[in-house]
Amino acid sequence: MKKDIPSLQTVQEESIQNSLHSLEEYMETMDQRQYELYTLSNALLYEKEELFEKVVKLNPCAFYTDVYGSWLFIKGKYVRAVELLQRAYDNALQEGSLYLALDAKFSQGMCYTSLDETLMLESFQIAIEFAKALQKEELVFAAYYNIATYYMEIGKMDVAYSYLTQYEHKDVLYAHKMAICLENLHKKEEALIWIHKGREYENVNDLDMLILDVVEYRLTHENYKKDNIYIDMLMHTFERLQKERAKGFAYYHLSYVLEVLEANRKYKEAYYMLKKFSQKF
Repeated sequence: MKKDIPSLQTVQEESIQNSLHSLEEYMETMDQRQYELYTLSNALLYEKEELFEKVVKLNPCAFYTDVYGSWLFIKGKYVRAVELLQRAYDNALQEGSLYLALDAKFSQGMCYTSLDETLMLESFQIAIEFAKALQKEELVFAAYYNIATYYMEIGKMDVAYSYLTQYEHKDVLYAHKMAICLENLHKKEEALIWIHKGREYENVNDLDMLILDVVEYRLTHENYKKDNIYIDMLMHTFERLQKERAKGFAYYHLSYVLEVLEANRKYKEAYYMLKKFSQKF
């Protein structure tokens, strides 16, 4: 939400900064738990990895380890994240914290979507079982959704579609993925229906609209690869995704960027783009 409303982000961050700064003079009187939370708050606000490491050394409990691992995942540091998240999962089970175990295993599944198919499916299956037991239906859907996204990225649209249809969801990103699946399964009319559905859902922002517009343009323009309107729209969306969303969003759109670069014989640009994203781990 903060990223969708820059002015709100600025106000909130300034308020939190001021609050943390005012606490600095009391550091010497803080007890262990207060100091841990103070350190974690600074780590999250200023995105300093050394502070995450510090708080985990102070207390390697499930909560701190899970927060650190999840932060590494968001930053695209998947290999390091899975190790932290496994520790968080093991600690959560020992502590009897099932919600934290679910969170750690779900985040681990998310990491494995960029690393290993078998481990991704294993992690998400455990997360699904926890989510069902804890009646967290939104996470059951999210697991199926992210498995589907993985199969879309490797071109197995029929498999992706089978996962998406297990849990229909009134959400713009779900509509976006359904439209792309149907596009690739040569069902353009059905794909366009999902584009229109996506625009009608609540809390759709301008970037969500852009990713829907990109798909709609492909569906309605046969020679889109060399169409300057499409190329400009795609590149603008791609740039915003890199700045405003988790790395997976931009990575998913990379294939479409490479597609237009290749079609227009911009091989040098395609090479540098591949080189840049090959370092995402």
